[in-house]
Amino acid sequence: DTFTAITELSLLAPNHPRLLALFAGACAAAGANISGAHISTTRDGFALDTFLLAREFDLDEDETRRARRITDTIEKVLRGEARLAELMAKPRVRHGSRIGAFTVPPEVLIDTALSDQFTVVQVSGLDRPGLLYELTNTLSDLNLDITSAHIATFGEKAVDVFYVTDLT
Repeated sequence: DTFTAITELSLLAPNHPRLLALFAGACAAAGANISGAHISTTRDGFALDTFLLAREFDLDEDETRRARRITDTIEKVLRGEARLAELMAKPRVRHGSRIGAFTVPPEVLIDTALSDQFTVVQVSGLDRPGLLYELTNTLSDLNLDITSAHIATFGEKAVDVFYVTDLT
């Protein structure tokens, strides 16, 4: 969408606990800046994830090629043909980086009363490339399964809400 400067990427895959971290990491490794996302798990065990990526190119043809590159990276990671840790270690080109322009103090809120089934983890702070991967990877390392998530960016501030369950 050239008007909103967003490219929407929707993914449907069998769900597993680290899937969101894999998707977010593959996007970050491909140089995509995630402006928002809607993550849900279907009742039959699939993850339906929609990422809103900040457009990098003005021309639709260029943006389509970039979306294909991101999709290829995700598919390679899921097939085991690429290792996410190696992809994330590679230097990435930053276009129009805003890091350091503002101070946004980090804040984490955990609420067990909002839902009978899930613990709600809300994280807010300064947005940066790869932030969603770092957050989802950390939650996975804590043995938490992300069942639903709502990711939003307001200028420099990222506000990410995760509905999680304990895998143990």
